[in-house]
Amino acid sequence: MAKTASQYTYSHKELVTLMLKDAGIHEGFWNLAVNFRLGAGAFGQTPEEVAPSGFVSIESIGIQKVTIQEGQPVPPLTYNAQELNRGS
Repeated sequence: MAKTASQYTYSHKELVTLMLKDAGIHEGFWNLAVNFRLGAGAFGQTPEEVAPSGFVSIESIGIQKVTIQEGQPVPPLTYNAQELNRGS
């Protein structure tokens, strides 16, 4: 059956799971990494409204391996690849 939704959204955990599976990663702790690009300029809807402005865009989204010292808690939004992508 074809999907008919016009929008799909994913949680942090779902995105990490998809990326772990795509990359074939089965071990380690990983979190979602978002790289932003910052910029500045003079913007406004009309010439009279132009003002110094800033903007943020998303440059890339990925996963980043996290090193956790023994006895330390797992940081928020960090996931165990072994649990999300069980290897064979």
